[in-house]
Amino acid sequence: MPSRTYYSEEAARAAKTQQAIQIAMMLLFGLVVGAVVALLFAPKEGKKTRRMLSRELGSSLESGRDLADDMVRDAVKALEEQYQTLRSEMDRLLNSVKN
Repeated sequence: MPSRTYYSEEAARAAKTQQAIQIAMMLLFGLVVGAVVALLFAPKEGKKTRRMLSRELGSSLESGRDLADDMVRDAVKALEEQYQTLRSEMDRLLNSVKN
């Protein structure tokens, strides 16, 4: 956007407020149009669509939980292995210092 010169802070503030209102209105308009288009082109009736969406969302959440559990398990395993390696190295170094 081009830079504009305002002759008072109040005018600049009013312009920013007006711009924010316009952006919010365009966003709201886009959401309404998107919802209407989605309803018009939905292949199934509302109840079936909601049931299908809830099933898919539940399945996706379960998959995400499983993936997160696997990642946490792998991370814990890797940290335990690193701990054991560091512990062995520290013991080796301490023994070499003692001797």
